[in-house]
Amino acid sequence: MDELSLSEFHEVIQKRYEYYKSRDTYTPPFEEDVPDRLYDISDGDVRWVLQSLSRSFDWMVKTDVPRKLGSDDVIGILYKDIQNKYQQLPDEKFRVLCLERFLLQIERF
Repeated sequence: MDELSLSEFHEVIQKRYEYYKSRDTYTPPFEEDVPDRLYDISDGDVRWVLQSLSRSFDWMVKTDVPRKLGSDDVIGILYKDIQNKYQQLPDEKFRVLCLERFLLQIERF
């Protein structure tokens, strides 16, 4: 399957909002830049973006946040989610992932 262009991606997001809205007038739960930023971060992986938006929306509902989420909010939620999953790994796997992350940071210098 070919990757979607940014304009095709916007159509998918709009259809997703339309599908899940509960009233004729609604406010999307995310600031306008959020889908585009996630699209850029994921190199156009639409499935990952939709899963990330869904995870962020679930968090928003669970914590009763009464406002739109910005891209920094969503990235923070995803970061915490990933961090929690890593902490649930057995100690050996967690140490390997920590070492890998450390080595990647060293390579940047």
